[in-house]
Amino acid sequence: YVQILGDRAKARSIFERRALGADPHELVGIASSYVEDLDDREAALALLHRAEAARSPFTATSLADAYRDLVGDAESARRIVDDTLADATDIRVALSIVRFAPRSKRDDAIALAQAAFVRTEALATTVNDWIEIAEHRFDHEQHDEVKRCLERAVIVATTDDERGRIANVYRYRLNDATAAHALGPTGLPPNQIARVQQTLDGWISNSARLLDWLRPQLDRQQLDKLAAAAGFETQLFVDKEIL
Repeated sequence: YVQILGDRAKARSIFERRALGADPHELVGIASSYVEDLDDREAALALLHRAEAARSPFTATSLADAYRDLVGDAESARRIVDDTLADATDIRVALSIVRFAPRSKRDDAIALAQAAFVRTEALATTVNDWIEIAEHRFDHEQHDEVKRCLERAVIVATTDDERGRIANVYRYRLNDATAAHALGPTGLPPNQIARVQQTLDGWISNSARLLDWLRPQLDRQQLDKLAAAAGFETQLFVDKEIL
């Protein structure tokens, strides 16, 4: 309507209808449309206030992005993230702030990430929790911290599968084959490595099914091509248990 017909009033009425009953995530998206299509930051700010009033901890980082980037309110962005981190009781919320920190454009982004890491560790109780923290530490190039998190994971591990998952991180993140083999076999299927984040009705979530179907159909020539594309010699490709 705006770009082709120049009908700003019609576009505004569409946004207003969409905003009726919208959840916080949807309100942030509509606010973005107000700014991008109508250059109306006042209307966008009103929607962000609505989103903030109804927000959950899981929408805090997207709301902070919107305050900062859409309406230039860095102070509100900072407040929302800091309050959410202080009140976090779910490790997933703290991890979302770990991921948010590098894009936060804050002068204390490193300190924010560290504070979020501290919170994640206070909330960690399972092997999965400690491995997730280790993976995020790896992304932040904190290799000594990765090892420390894996040591904590070993303490709470009770099954061979859990110890195998820890071994997998030792081997492929820290290149520590000795520590890996001391714990158990590596090369676990992806459904034993990645935690299911969301399920769909009538659908069995199993990230290994495609590879399990594909693996017996590959011949040596196809494997050579896959290995070359990944930058491996074929035998190394096999030895690293990528397939």
